[in-house]
Amino acid sequence: AILAAYTLLLRNALEPSVLAGYWVVLALLHGKIFEFPETVRAVTAAHAAVARLDAFLALPEKKAPPLLPAPSLPEHFPYAIWAERAAFSWGGEAGRRRRAEER
Repeated sequence: AILAAYTLLLRNALEPSVLAGYWVVLALLHGKIFEFPETVRAVTAAHAAVARLDAFLALPEKKAPPLLPAPSLPEHFPYAIWAERAAFSWGGEAGRRRRAEER
């Protein structure tokens, strides 16, 4: 279409140098033209992610839930790890049983 407009509308002769220049410019732009829609999608997704992060950072601070009192420990064993209402599984029969007991 561009070459037709160059020759018919502008009444210029289509010389090899013009045709070679046209193909070089088209080859340079070819990859960038086809990458443009993906670049627009990536920039849009990045903008949305930054907006969500900005909204999250603008939220007021929340107080942490109070810690449970530590159980009394023997003096020779000063460190402990304990879990209350915890299960060492996710889903499955044990998870369903635990959730049913909590209700």
